[in-house]
Amino acid sequence: MTGYANWGYEWKTKSYRFINSESYKVTKVGTPTTVHTKLGNGTLVVMQAIPITLEDSLGNVDTFDFMDIKNNAQNRQSAMLLANEKKRLWNEARRAYGREAKAAFYAKINAIDSFLFVNDNIEDNSHNLLQSKTIDFGYALTIHKSQGSTFTHVLMDDVDVSRASMSDNNAANAMEMVDLGVAAVRLQALNQVLEWDGQKMEFTNIPADATIKILEKDGFSIKDGHPTFQNKYTDPMNARQFAASLIKRQYRAGYELPEMPE
Repeated sequence: MTGYANWGYEWKTKSYRFINSESYKVTKVGTPTTVHTKLGNGTLVVMQAIPITLEDSLGNVDTFDFMDIKNNAQNRQSAMLLANEKKRLWNEARRAYGREAKAAFYAKINAIDSFLFVNDNIEDNSHNLLQSKTIDFGYALTIHKSQGSTFTHVLMDDVDVSRASMSDNNAANAMEMVDLGVAAVRLQALNQVLEWDGQKMEFTNIPADATIKILEKDGFSIKDGHPTFQNKYTDPMNARQFAASLIKRQYRAGYELPEMPE
């Protein structure tokens, strides 16, 4: 699964529980439950939610109330009510006078955003976007959309990338550089400038005896005013072999994607 929007901002940690463009693995699906909230006029809005436990690329786990609005007509109708309520609140916030008055409307808007963990965009009759989807299947991303993301495995369609050179000789090289930057970030512990051979699809200047440890899980705490990092790393491994494992070059000769869910 892929994040299509940031979701669940927590003021205490100043971070989001769910991250846009992040890759997630579903590790558990719970029993559907009924959740509800209210509109400003007191109307009760009811939706079916499915608790799903997601694991990100660093092994962090969290559980969310997923609301399917693609296949559940009642959920979609309820989500539309909330999206229109949010539109109304934005209009009220623009007309409100004073910081406190505006903040009250923003809080209600944030409450709706933090309630709707949905898998489709919600638009009005004029196709104006009222609410962005939060999560959906992630089959492919553009190279620039993938920036900042962390993935365990990536298939880069370099045939498609090479077409960019038809309009700009440097475009294909630039996009390949952005894409391979993800692999380079995983090798940053080597503390060296990496040289890339685009024809051979490999880093060429990693010493044969270089080793690297990969962060498996990061942790941070403050005790008595002192920060403490609680990071867990793999055992040292050969850096050249690890770099080669990040880039599979045989996909032109029979590489196939796994079957996608219906």
